[in-house]
Amino acid sequence: MLAVVIVIALAAAWFKKRLTPVVEKLATSRVVYLAGEVINDAINDQIALQGVEYEDFVHLETDANGRVTALKTDMAAINRFKADVTALVLDRINNMDNSELYIPLGNIIDGELFSGRGPNIPIIVVPVGSAWADFSTNVSTAGINQTRHQIIVTVSAEITILLPGYETSTVVSSEVVAAETVIVGDVPQNYTYLEDTGMDTHQIYGDYLH
Repeated sequence: MLAVVIVIALAAAWFKKRLTPVVEKLATSRVVYLAGEVINDAINDQIALQGVEYEDFVHLETDANGRVTALKTDMAAINRFKADVTALVLDRINNMDNSELYIPLGNIIDGELFSGRGPNIPIIVVPVGSAWADFSTNVSTAGINQTRHQIIVTVSAEITILLPGYETSTVVSSEVVAAETVIVGDVPQNYTYLEDTGMDTHQIYGDYLH
């Protein structure tokens, strides 16, 4: 009887050793894919909902000849957008359907010889996490004496994946051009980046799901 218990215990330990890395890899891959779509859709939906335009974030100042002399960032508008898009991302992550993954037993026994064979082992993944948003700019040539100035929003989400007996986590990010314009003439040299020094949305919304 003792021998049987020992054999079962050893078999369970071996099974868990083989199962854990496979499950974690598949679960993480699935959640990264799903969360990436959720984040990207949330950013685009928020942009469409607010009807975001370039002028909402950056004001161009010109001289008497129409030459751009300064680009002023409206940090209040940016912070409002950051808060709104972060809240929307968190809400959608919170409402993601639990992904039911099935792992063929053969993938655990031997990844190559029996891959895809045998009964399926169901694994339930519950994604929860926190999110934060950052703004940046991209300046590129759009033609002769023309410069494309893009306002980029990057939203990242830290997802905790709950698996049988343990958990793992990963960070998923999505980057979207929120607004852009083409400036004729030179862009002021002192404006080569977006000074993102507004409120910390990660701190404010980090515990939204908990």
